Amino acid sequence: MEKLVRASQTGDQEAFALLYDEFATKIYKFITFKISDTEQAEDLLQEVFIKAWRGCGSLDLHNLNFSAWLYTIAGNTVNDYFRKVYRRPQTVSLNEEIDIIATDDTSTQADNSINSDIVQKALSNLPTNYKQVLELRFIENFSVEETATILKKSNVTVRVLQYRALKKLEGLFKHKI
Repeated sequence: MEKLVRASQTGDQEAFALLYDEFATKIYKFITFKISDTEQAEDLLQEVFIKAWRGCGSLDLHNLNFSAWLYTIAGNTVNDYFRKVYRRPQTVSLNEEIDIIATDDTSTQADNSINSDIVQKALSNLPTNYKQVLELRFIENFSVEETATILKKSNVTVRVLQYRALKKLEGLFKHKI
């Protein structure tokens, strides 16, 4: 990964294309989790990688977590988008971009759909900071350290937010949302 970033810093478009191939799907899922309009999400994905290309040359490779840096750009780009349209994200939309194990069993598919709706409803009842932590930790599978870097919070703060979010979700599920 570091070789590709170094090559990209010197203007190597092929190296950056490989970085794009590595991260585009993950960043797209991250964006569509916040924005349900797929066309707008695609536009924002391109904007993220344009910003990454422009900023790549000034990166300090010492202790660089390129993935966390890219997710930070994505988060900031989504926030900029919402500022432009004078609104804040109110709900988290689970959609087909989140991988669910495919099966031919119709009842299993129905159960997955019902469970997805329940999770979507539960997440929509959480404060934004709780949703962000849960999304990064459990949907994007980031470590506590990576999540802290992306959200610009301490590891302890991320752990506390995660704990509180899970407790809140537990309460919502007990009360059947």
